[in-house]
Amino acid sequence: MDEALPTPAASPTATATPVPSPASAPVVSNSTPQLSPVLESRSEAVRAAAAAAIPGIAQLDEMFKQTPMGKEAEELRLHVQARELQNRIANDPQIVAAKAAIDSASTDLEKRERLRRFYEISYGRMHAMARSAALKKYVDAVKARHLSALEQPRVRAAASVQPETTEPGED
Repeated sequence: MDEALPTPAASPTATATPVPSPASAPVVSNSTPQLSPVLESRSEAVRAAAAAAIPGIAQLDEMFKQTPMGKEAEELRLHVQARELQNRIANDPQIVAAKAAIDSASTDLEKRERLRRFYEISYGRMHAMARSAALKKYVDAVKARHLSALEQPRVRAAASVQPETTEPGED
């Protein structure tokens, strides 16, 4: 029972791969190709533009610092500081008088004018007392919101309108 073992040359899956000769191998040069002066100046301009477009470390830190939650927290912090300022000026005699004047207004127009005066006084004081630029900006934004709520663009500005009267006997 001698069985013959197949030889590698007799295997149907074995294939011969040609080995490239050193003479047919591609030539690789280690030197960099020389560009024309026009292409060199363009490539330098592209590199300079790319370097200018990349933000610095400080800019990247600032971008990542302002997450949506960070913005909401900053808004809340400014609101709390503004409310503290409002509490500090609440007992000022001029502000108390302006508040009392609002309640004694007899017409809507008069009440809006007195509210406008109250907002000007109170937010002016708060702006003066604010220490940071961000808080001053926040106080000004709240003041602008309150003042814009007082506007009535569809109502005529004239306070009194004279009704037409007919003289007796003209009917």
